[in-house]
Amino acid sequence: MEFFLPSAAWAKLRPKLDARSDEFTYFAGNAAGEFEASDEQGLNPVTWGAFKGKEIVTPTIIEAVSFREWQEEAFGIWREWQTVHKAGSVSAELLRGLREDLWLCNVIGHDYTDEGKAIWEVLLKEGVRKSIAGVAC
Repeated sequence: MEFFLPSAAWAKLRPKLDARSDEFTYFAGNAAGEFEASDEQGLNPVTWGAFKGKEIVTPTIIEAVSFREWQEEAFGIWREWQTVHKAGSVSAELLRGLREDLWLCNVIGHDYTDEGKAIWEVLLKEGVRKSIAGVAC
């Protein structure tokens, strides 16, 4: 699951994910270039395919290097959106404030058979869902 989260909500969520490190891997970063990960060296296949007569194919892998590239691009897009609006306008200031406060988070659940229930359990329990729904998911 990937989402933007206000910095205060990320500060609450991170220790909960750390406490359940056997269940989740996460990557998170902000516009200032800060980066946090539960396992910077790990490779996390998030989609795969099984085809008759072939090995399992893992076409989507999430790891620190690719996440950091996406982090830079994502916050660059926020900056571009800001420039569409007149400097100092309410819209430009809103986008600037969001870009400066938000963390891009990617949380990978290790048990693909639970249909994402464990991730939502953590998010709902901690009240993080309101922060996610209020920003972007």
